[in-house]
Amino acid sequence: MKSQKLITLLFALILTALSSGATLAQTETEAVTSRAAVANDSFPFPDRRALPTGAWDVTINTAIQGGPFKALYTFTGDGVMLADEPGGAFETTGHGNWVRNGNRFDYTFIAYIGSANSALTAIIKVSGSVNLAADLKSWEGPGKLTVTAPNGAVLFQDQGTFKGARIAVEPLN
Repeated sequence: MKSQKLITLLFALILTALSSGATLAQTETEAVTSRAAVANDSFPFPDRRALPTGAWDVTINTAIQGGPFKALYTFTGDGVMLADEPGGAFETTGHGNWVRNGNRFDYTFIAYIGSANSALTAIIKVSGSVNLAADLKSWEGPGKLTVTAPNGAVLFQDQGTFKGARIAVEPLN
């Protein structure tokens, strides 16, 4: 009988300890969320989670090349960015990163241009800023691109306006 009471008491103590740990973890998470909300008070959108995450149909107009040119950008929740455009047969997908910079989001990605014999012939670097619209369905911002030779020599530079439209999910029915 004493051993049954002892087991029950130990079980109750373990359960209490586990519950306390969960409560502490919840309190710490709430504190982090609260600090993040205070830090983001200047962000102009009512939804403090407003981020450029998702897939975007991008239209690019540049000073030298003109435009419009089309591209696809994807911003992931962990700060990674992917970009594609109708490029040459030997151009890779653009890979890069994005970060929050006040009320805008800055990004940079690179893509490689190769050749039929797999030799690297050029590197494209694109940097820009995303200024989200209040409805979170579009953005606009400046952008620049630099094309360099494998040895780093600049072959071409251009800049202009980049506009993104969120790719919406369309129901089947």
